[in-house]
Amino acid sequence: MPRKGENDGTKIFTIAAAKDLSIWGDVTFENDNHAEDHALALGSAGDFNVQAGSKIYYEGSNLGLGTAGDLQLVDIEIDVGGNLAIGSLGDLDIQYTDPGSKLFSVGRYSDRDNVYLYANDLIKIQGLHFNDRAREIYMEAITVNLKDVDFPQYSEVMLRSQKGTLDFDTFNNPTIGGVNLTNVKHLGVSTDRALQQSDFSGSTGKWNTVVKQPSGAPAVGVRAFSNANSGSDLN
Repeated sequence: MPRKGENDGTKIFTIAAAKDLSIWGDVTFENDNHAEDHALALGSAGDFNVQAGSKIYYEGSNLGLGTAGDLQLVDIEIDVGGNLAIGSLGDLDIQYTDPGSKLFSVGRYSDRDNVYLYANDLIKIQGLHFNDRAREIYMEAITVNLKDVDFPQYSEVMLRSQKGTLDFDTFNNPTIGGVNLTNVKHLGVSTDRALQQSDFSGSTGKWNTVVKQPSGAPAVGVRAFSNANSGSDLN
């Protein structure tokens, strides 16, 4: 991709499939432009298949993965230079057989960067950890269901669901329309125990951890869709 300042209007390079898109084994997308002025987008109008255990490495900055169907990532490692965005118009299912053994890593070449995870219906994640370069981690779906997930100490986490309810230890029987946390840690709140109800203040539709980040934002916030346009998301 052209470097910032070069006279070329192409800033998004897209690999798109009218039906299915598959990644088998480890893949590296080479790009010597490390400035955050571009993105690589991989998209599918059908199924998006990634072989279990694969690693996706992008040498450039921002990477987006998207599908009109469901997306399942099993033991997948993703490493990008800038921001990472993953979206599904169905369910997004991310799971690791050995929690923490592989990471979603962002911000290799720049300031700390962001992770955005979106699904129309369900985000179900088990065993995912992030590198400490993740500044903001955003998840949005009708139902968000997390287990054995660790958030870095200084990450600002926003979890948005349809109703904005907050429940714990409900992974096997999640509350539909809510945020469900089972053995989920934020290392800025506690390094030796999972998040629990007493870590939060607020009510249905708007929960914030009592612990704040240096920016003043809560370590973890929970919101309902009805608060999507609220200017007080991080307060």
